[in-house]
Amino acid sequence: MGFCDSWVRRIMDCLSSVSFAFKITGKISGSVIPSRGLRQGDPISPYLFLIVADAFSTLLSKAASENRIHGVKICNGAPRISHLFFANDSILFSKTSVGECSIIVDIISKYERASGQSVNLDKLDVIFSKESLLHSVLQARYFKHSSVLEAFRGHDPSYLWRSIWGAKSLQLDGLTWRGGNGINVNVWMDDWLPGSSIPPVPMNGQTVDPDMRVIDLLDAECGEWGSMAVNEVFYRRHIVDDELCRYCGVEVESIIHVLFQCPLVREMWENSSYASIA
Repeated sequence: MGFCDSWVRRIMDCLSSVSFAFKITGKISGSVIPSRGLRQGDPISPYLFLIVADAFSTLLSKAASENRIHGVKICNGAPRISHLFFANDSILFSKTSVGECSIIVDIISKYERASGQSVNLDKLDVIFSKESLLHSVLQARYFKHSSVLEAFRGHDPSYLWRSIWGAKSLQLDGLTWRGGNGINVNVWMDDWLPGSSIPPVPMNGQTVDPDMRVIDLLDAECGEWGSMAVNEVFYRRHIVDDELCRYCGVEVESIIHVLFQCPLVREMWENSSYASIA
């Protein structure tokens, strides 16, 4: 690791000269010289750990500065983070590529050879994409069985989740589904119709399947709209029709036509107490 011989000898003298006594029934007795390194809780242990951990950190930082690995940024303008060290855990960040993963494996191997420590593979987890760690934590706490858009605020949420949840209504106002295969798009609940900011609404008294998905309106063989399904769901329920007035069938159903020009409406105006105004 680059330490001079005299410094290494001094550290080894500290490790080899230590001895332990035992307090039994109030009396100090015995003397044991350890042969397998320091005991847990020895005052010098954290200092030695910091020395080797700093060397590990330096290897990772050097690889990041040379653009051999790329960390993550929490927002635009923020510095990239290649690693985080905790008391008993370490988190390493890189792109999900074979090249960068190989570089990290090589750094870990160098660290193991230099320090004598080994990675505990039973406690090793690999998570892909920079968002998945945060997403996994939030999902486990707040929307384990639903999507983030369907999640509730929950009891005593964190500041981060309160901020995300508070902005959800604003996001929903501007979000529109792209049909795709339609498997996740609810016909009656989701905003998915082009040119419309609200989902279709069935007429009063009509019985519909509240869990119907857009995929149910597609032809499974060709992936196009199924004419029979669309006609059954929309046209027969008068949810979608052509542009002509549904009563006279002559002119386009504009607001002016509906209120004043349709023959049926004009007849209603003429027979009302507002005939002179109309």
